[in-house]
Amino acid sequence: MKQRWDRRFRPSKCGVGARACPPGVSTVSPGARDIFHALILPFGKINLMKPDTQKNLDVLQNFEFRIIGVFRADPSLLDLDVKDALEALVRHYRAEEEQRRPSALQLHHRAQQVFSAVLEVCEWRLGKVPFPGTDDMPDIGLPISEILECLKKIQKSVPFWSKEGGRQGYLNFVNQYIR
Repeated sequence: MKQRWDRRFRPSKCGVGARACPPGVSTVSPGARDIFHALILPFGKINLMKPDTQKNLDVLQNFEFRIIGVFRADPSLLDLDVKDALEALVRHYRAEEEQRRPSALQLHHRAQQVFSAVLEVCEWRLGKVPFPGTDDMPDIGLPISEILECLKKIQKSVPFWSKEGGRQGYLNFVNQYIR
């Protein structure tokens, strides 16, 4: 449903006064200020995409593709299993980054499946092994720190979507975007 543009959506000042306007908004034309008030302020904090947000999207996609592959093979997989697997992967690669031996894993069998599936892609992305099922080695392996960043991004996403959609909220959300 399209909202009507009228005075209700055009407050005269940002919040309690002109100081609440971001830099530059209070000095632009009234029309531009009105657009700012109508489109950005109702949604709260401005969350512009940072330049590094798009960094390693292909790696994130590889990880999520493998997670969803396990989910499609075993529909009983829960977000909790994914969370446990990701925590184990972060511990594994943090230990490797610190040149320590990774500790022994004690994961539920579903979490172990996710761990193994994502581990294969991590190892390929690091340049240690060929792509699973082929002889294709990556041109340049990624540093462990970038693999950890990607794992942590997904790790943050799981509780958010679990809270939004229940025990399989993350899995159902990502599943709709992967064919």
